[in-house]
Amino acid sequence: MDFNTHKNDLLARYAYPEIAHEAYQIIMDGTEKLPQRILSPAAEVLKAGQDIEPFAFAVAAWMQFALGVSDKSESYDLRDPADDRIANLLSYCQGTAADVVSVLGQLGKFRALVDNIIWTGAVTRHL
Repeated sequence: MDFNTHKNDLLARYAYPEIAHEAYQIIMDGTEKLPQRILSPAAEVLKAGQDIEPFAFAVAAWMQFALGVSDKSESYDLRDPADDRIANLLSYCQGTAADVVSVLGQLGKFRALVDNIIWTGAVTRHL
């Protein structure tokens, strides 16, 4: 994949005023979108011993979003089919990045990677 071409394609796509994407539309339903778009490729890359950092960063960004609180301490809706499950898991969290990664790693397809120390270390660093 040529990341520069992909970046330019995305910038051109979002330059159209008719496409009024808001950030929540891109990140909503993360538990449905991440498995095939990020988690499966991450598992393949990890197995091949290649660079997982971009995947770990994406998952950490989603986990930060899943906390449901902005940098300004404002709450927002996740708009995810697993809202209740996420809230329940986070209720057991002590608030550290490692806790968040461990707790949210219990969600469905996330479990395939949560036991890998390289993966959890990378996600924790980014979170």
